[in-house]
Amino acid sequence: MKKLFFILTTCGILFSCGSKKNHTKTSCKSCSDFKTQKEAKRYAKSHADCRKELDTDHDGVYCEDLPKQ
Repeated sequence: MKKLFFILTTCGILFSCGSKKNHTKTSCKSCSDFKTQKEAKRYAKSHADCRKELDTDHDGVYCEDLPKQ
């Protein structure tokens, strides 16, 4: 009985921790949300998890189709 309680408790803890991760994920802005590359760069510096979406060719220039300033 103690083993069953331990297993169920452990599964419950793992499940609740996993669900918290899903709720804390930040949704990223896209290039259409900015007017300039400078704005996109400022945003990318403070949102590291969004950099890939703003710099698709990974050359360090964010939202290349936008004006520089």
